[in-house]
Amino acid sequence: MSGRGCAANLRRNESEIGVTMATTGPLTPEESKIRGRAQREASPRGAMAKVSERPADYDPVARLIWQGETRQSDLLGLRYSRMLADPLSFYRGNALLMAEDLVRGTSTSLEVQLCGDAHLSNFNMFSSPERHLVFDVNDFDETDPGPFEWDLKRLVASLAVASSHLVTTTLSRNASPGRGRGVSTVDSTLRRRGPTGHVVRGPGH
Repeated sequence: MSGRGCAANLRRNESEIGVTMATTGPLTPEESKIRGRAQREASPRGAMAKVSERPADYDPVARLIWQGETRQSDLLGLRYSRMLADPLSFYRGNALLMAEDLVRGTSTSLEVQLCGDAHLSNFNMFSSPERHLVFDVNDFDETDPGPFEWDLKRLVASLAVASSHLVTTTLSRNASPGRGRGVSTVDSTLRRRGPTGHVVRGPGH
């Protein structure tokens, strides 16, 4: 979710329990039910809803700066100014932080080829070769194998962030109840010390 190869590097090592991406034949309906029940026991819904605590020394700004080392340096200021525009913009730009949160939590071993950044803005309408309208993902630059629910969680969270932001903006922009996990800290710190060495300010998307 945070760049090509990131999910593969972040995923827990589950080789001891036989979790691999090896190709197998299709399961029968009964085999699928059995596998699904086993997954539900291993990863109950309640556990999937919990967000694991970050390490005490976890620094989201440092992680974003680290990620920026592989990006075009002269565009970092623009990237961060857009992220600071509003909660959804920050969420769209922090796939790395969410991926690191997800990997510390409960995950199934049902792996797929993920979109990698399945927030609501990465879905759109397309015209098929048969001239049919198709609604699908439009961003695959961060695709990677991973637990299927990572894409689902990122999409649902983006809907929650977007709806909360829209309601808050309608009522009063100054009365924003919160800007997501760690956003306030990241906001103030990025404004003080952007990787390009200047105060990061600017328009949104």
